[in-house]
Amino acid sequence: MYQEKDNHAKNCAEAYMEEIARLLSIRERCVNHAHFNWVDNLDQKLMEMPLSVLVRGPWRVPGTPGDDSGEYQILLATGGPAVRIVGEMEEYGGAISAKIQYQDWGTPWTDLDDQYEEILIAFADYFYLEG
Repeated sequence: MYQEKDNHAKNCAEAYMEEIARLLSIRERCVNHAHFNWVDNLDQKLMEMPLSVLVRGPWRVPGTPGDDSGEYQILLATGGPAVRIVGEMEEYGGAISAKIQYQDWGTPWTDLDDQYEEILIAFADYFYLEG
């Protein structure tokens, strides 16, 4: 039963990862070919993906008072399965690390794969992370 839940949650995280990578790739091609109306649409789609974006100190909405400990969380899905991106941020709010994690009911948060860090950092940088 645990393995089945883990595979379902992992598949969900992989689907989010593929969609983020696909949208960022299309966006880059649109910028290179000066299709800026498409870029605006893709930016909006990327910005609407998260359910919430929080920074730690403790977890809070970016821009609200708190001490800057330099961590962020981008929640993409909740429940079974849940998917989030977590990482560290620099002093001025840019992401310096990122990993995608998944979990299902009764299972711990699990890292998907480190190979996606560059794409996830590019995605995280869409959000104003400065505390």
